[in-house]
Amino acid sequence: MVLIGVPLALLHLGRLPERVAFTSAGVLVVASWMLPSSALDAIGLPDFQAGIEMFVLSGVMLVIGAVWVVIYNSDYLVTFGVFLFGRGATLRPIMRTAMAFPLASKFRTGMTLAMFSLVVFTLIVMSVIIGAIGAAFDDTRGFSGGWDVTATVSPANPVDDFIGKLASVDGLDVAQIEAIGSQSGIGTKMVQVGIDDGEPMGSPLTSVDSDFGATVTYGFALKDSRYETDRDVWEALNNEPDTVVVASLVVPARSDFGVVIGGDFFQLTGFYRDDEELPETYIEVFDRTEQKSIRLRVIGVLDESAPPQFVGLVITGTESLAKLQAMPPLQFQIRLHDPLNSIEVARALESAFVTNGMQAEALSEIIEEQRAINLALNRLIQGFMSLGIVVGVAALGVIAARSVVERRALIGMLRAIGYQRAMVQLTFLIESSFIALLGIVIGMALAFGLSVMIVSEIAQDLDGVEYRVPWGSALVVFLVTYGASLLTTFLPAKQAADIYPTEALRLGE
Repeated sequence: MVLIGVPLALLHLGRLPERVAFTSAGVLVVASWMLPSSALDAIGLPDFQAGIEMFVLSGVMLVIGAVWVVIYNSDYLVTFGVFLFGRGATLRPIMRTAMAFPLASKFRTGMTLAMFSLVVFTLIVMSVIIGAIGAAFDDTRGFSGGWDVTATVSPANPVDDFIGKLASVDGLDVAQIEAIGSQSGIGTKMVQVGIDDGEPMGSPLTSVDSDFGATVTYGFALKDSRYETDRDVWEALNNEPDTVVVASLVVPARSDFGVVIGGDFFQLTGFYRDDEELPETYIEVFDRTEQKSIRLRVIGVLDESAPPQFVGLVITGTESLAKLQAMPPLQFQIRLHDPLNSIEVARALESAFVTNGMQAEALSEIIEEQRAINLALNRLIQGFMSLGIVVGVAALGVIAARSVVERRALIGMLRAIGYQRAMVQLTFLIESSFIALLGIVIGMALAFGLSVMIVSEIAQDLDGVEYRVPWGSALVVFLVTYGASLLTTFLPAKQAADIYPTEALRLGE
């Protein structure tokens, strides 16, 4: 409000000319939205909360600022365009006429530019984010916490001495196994201690053994100051009873651009996972009958690279879980010396423990399936967003058709002073090309600029994320958008070229 309001107020008071006011407002808006979130701390602003709506707002504000700068400096664009492409006695008048017409109607041309730019901006930013997160999936062990195979058995028929029985499994060489960790869990009700209006909410409580804690590679966004390293936190779950760590979803973040699909789940309040320190926090956990309860001290908040489906939402040690209900190991995580053998190991385990209802999978396959699902969902969203290009192209065609009617007398005048039919047609095609190309360039420039900051923010919470330029997607967006704009304006341009000078001048009178 300040960045836009001050220049416009000075314009209203007659202190600034129109071009300077709108140009400065546009430049300030673009610059402010391109700054990283850490820049807000440097200038003394408080910690703001932000969600997915900020992504939409950032695109709108960036496009508004950029379009203001372009529209109110359009005469420079005309001069540069004529200098660059308007060589020769034929092209020079065509270029100047084609570029001068749309820039004479600032509002209509600005809205068309904004529509093109916003859609292109959204598509390119989404492509960058998809590519960046896809890089995290390439590191299978980083995403799975260092494990290669997961095996789950039926609670009705658990496996006694799972490690001891592995030596008798056909097709499995025990020497391939580097480490094994076990997990279990029960349904519970939880409430944060010290919350006056807190009601117990149903949530599973997962337990991990000491071998799991000694091998898992998931890190923590926040951890208790008593522990120096992430490994110390994992070991404390079994060495220090009544301790617990929680997934990132359990603790809110000030800037959270994720969308969680599903019902309500247990969450902590009073602090954020992007804070500097983890406050003293306790969780009261009840069994399903609410006859037994334990109080657990929160000693860590997992970072976003730890998917809850792999490690759980609320995780404690086996001794702490036994205070509520003694449970045998129901899930086994296996780390191999050679991850390429994970599929064969999973098949051998399923065959050997079929009576226990074991389902074993290679984590690389699970992660690849999740990558495919996420990619399909993102592509679907991109497809819906692409409908905006259809609307923008259609609008450009309507503007071109309307321009033929509005400029009928002017077209006749151009024909009367020597413009040939091909020159008139080329004028309209260059005009639509100018608007379409300018919108594409603005959208892509803003998208590539902002996506660098977005990817860097994601990389702080998700290991393996890296910036990748989606050249293929950018080329498709450019070709489809520009090609469709030419197709929609070809017929109006041809109609303009077919106008006879005498008829147009007579009707103009």
